[in-house]
Amino acid sequence: MHTMHFTWQLLGALSLTVLLEAYGAHRMGWKRAATGLRETGVLFALVSLWLFVSSLAPERADEAIQRAQWIHHTELRLGLPNEASWQHWILPHPLLVRAANLYYEVMHIAVFCAVLAWIIVRHRSFYPWARTSLVMVTGACLLIELIPVAPPRFLSGDGFVDLGAKYHQSIYSTALLKHLLAADSLSAMPSVHVAWAGLAALLSVYISRSPWRWLLLLHPLTTFVVVVVTANHFWADGIVAMLLLTLMYPARTVAERLSARALTKSGAARKDTSELPRAD
Repeated sequence: MHTMHFTWQLLGALSLTVLLEAYGAHRMGWKRAATGLRETGVLFALVSLWLFVSSLAPERADEAIQRAQWIHHTELRLGLPNEASWQHWILPHPLLVRAANLYYEVMHIAVFCAVLAWIIVRHRSFYPWARTSLVMVTGACLLIELIPVAPPRFLSGDGFVDLGAKYHQSIYSTALLKHLLAADSLSAMPSVHVAWAGLAALLSVYISRSPWRWLLLLHPLTTFVVVVVTANHFWADGIVAMLLLTLMYPARTVAERLSARALTKSGAARKDTSELPRAD
């Protein structure tokens, strides 16, 4: 039985094809079809970029581990808590370990998809803003991941334990990711888990008016702790992810102002052209 491999080239070509179909549907006046195709094309483009980043890391595994060791030792010199000591606190509690592994595996995707579905159903006008935010923060994370960095679980000599592998819950050894997406685990900096969790909480707090919305802030906090105690990320990975999330909004503001200024100039130019005298 042959397993199909989704390479970054294949998904990139698929993304381009779907986006061209979206343009065609838009020209035909099929707005709903165009929207659905456009969103699918953007999703394929993000996955293609992720796979491209992943394809670069395995060839530079030694460098990735050296960078991870540098990050860990730098954190200790700066006085940050040792991630290994946090992990050793949870090791005697198998139920907590399994819960942490499960949270790491599914909750960043499940919660964000739930928030996105809620926005589409209840606050559709905010969807383009949410979608663009997701693309921006994920794209920024993936660009940084072009420099391979190993996760703490690769540093067994520094006292870290691969809890996912130990409890047979590692997503990096599953057939889905190993064969279909060929995912690597040398792109730990920054933590996309933390970035997505933080974005889900920010979107909910900004859009919703329910007093319960503030409870979702526990999600990025829990995610941050979980990625550390499972030895999948350093403190620095999560800190950089939250910094990118913070910088995203002023970057969007600047981009929107530049776009509005360009449109204004374009409109003024068209107006000036339309007022030119016609030749007899």
